[in-house]
Amino acid sequence: HPLCDLLSAGDSRVILIALDALESVLRINNNLQSVTQLIEEAGGVDSLEKLQEHENTKVYQKTVQILGREFRLFHILI
Repeated sequence: HPLCDLLSAGDSRVILIALDALESVLRINNNLQSVTQLIEEAGGVDSLEKLQEHENTKVYQKTVQILGREFRLFHILI
C-alpha cells in the first residue's frame, strides 16, 4: 500500500522511483496474479491510470509501459 501511495507524490522523481520499484516487484514475483490483485486493491491501478495524464514525459511513458505489460490496460491520449 505505501508504494502505491507514492504514485500520488507531487515530485516526478519520487513517482519515477515508485514506478521503478513497482515494476521490479511485478517482475520478480512468481505469483503475478496475486501481486496485481494487491496493487488493484491498494488503489495502484487507479493511480497509474491518473499518471497517464502526468506532465512529465518519463512518468507518462513508464506508466503506459507498466499498465500495458502488467495489467493489459492503456489509455491513448489524443
